[in-house]
Amino acid sequence: MIRRLFIAGVIGVLAALVATPAEAAEWCLHDPALVFAVPHSKHKITIYATEGVQGAQHQRALKKAHIDFEAKHGKRHGTMRLIVRAHIPDEHHQRFATVLVVSSEPFGEGTIYGVVIGQSGREMKLDFEFV
Repeated sequence: MIRRLFIAGVIGVLAALVATPAEAAEWCLHDPALVFAVPHSKHKITIYATEGVQGAQHQRALKKAHIDFEAKHGKRHGTMRLIVRAHIPDEHHQRFATVLVVSSEPFGEGTIYGVVIGQSGREMKLDFEFV
């Protein structure tokens, strides 16, 4: 019994020492709509590229994020290849977790076309075919 209490106490102390602050666990998101023109067609397709940084303290870096996208013919007839690249810069030479979610609806709702978990200062890229 005493041994169990001791182990539970040690686990509690370790959890408190390595716990992540609440602000670091929070994700800040930006969700621009990307409108692609279908090659050799008058049709346009809108998708959403949700970019995120882990921690409210990195919200300024998210405002400096850059998204680049392009549409090409897919490998199969009637498909389109979509390439989305996102870059979220470092802040004060400090790296932090980033995410890119491409979906059919805002903020990762609807159909999810791809997800990349990354790191600030490095490009995140999603390359997929769209019917």
